Amino acid sequence: MVTSERPARQPRSAIERGLALLEQLACSRRPQSFTALNEALGGISRATLARLLRALQQSGHVVKDRATGLYRCGGRMGVFAAVRTSGRAELLVERYEPLMQRIAREHAVSVILQERVGHALVCIKRVATESSAVMQEEGHINREMDQPWGLLLAAYDESVAATVADPHLRRRHPRIRADGFVYDDQTLRRNFRRLGFPLLDRANRLIGAFGLGGSILEITDANLDRLVAGIRHELDRLGPLDG
Repeated sequence: MVTSERPARQPRSAIERGLALLEQLACSRRPQSFTALNEALGGISRATLARLLRALQQSGHVVKDRATGLYRCGGRMGVFAAVRTSGRAELLVERYEPLMQRIAREHAVSVILQERVGHALVCIKRVATESSAVMQEEGHINREMDQPWGLLLAAYDESVAATVADPHLRRRHPRIRADGFVYDDQTLRRNFRRLGFPLLDRANRLIGAFGLGGSILEITDANLDRLVAGIRHELDRLGPLDG
């Protein structure tokens, strides 16, 4: 599980402060308050922190939630995750976007497409209707091992699974492989459910994930099995990509 750590020393230059701020947000499991960020950076002046946050918001590296006032990584943070496989993101979007559009329209859910980048999954496409529940933005980095996307990574890659210390999480990995999907029932927030499906290449390696999220009114106990079966059928029909 990713945890946040306070920097060993207070960053001195503007670049150091900006990098420390981005690192704090990237390693935080939840959006951060202004006060929490200030403490993590060693108590720099509030005016300095405000200037840093404004600059990073303008560049797209940081997003501030208007309702809560909390800060999180923006879409442009995804470029720092690792070196991507050339052209793979475009191939993934080309192959899966029509299915994403149809699922979002028919079930009023948000649908995300993620590319594997190192030991993370980066959101490369999001499709939603006006009534869909809010999900992560394009560029969001997913590497929390207790979330659906991290569980998929660990379930399909032993090298990632070896980094998971929690035995309860490790016990879930074989079941996820056997089921062929991961289901999350309201752990992120109340009344919100998520489904995640692995995207494998021809060598059976995980190269991405297909995910969706919606309220308990869209992903219901009654339609869950039918929804899962339908998506798995469509993904099987599309087949694997080259690695």
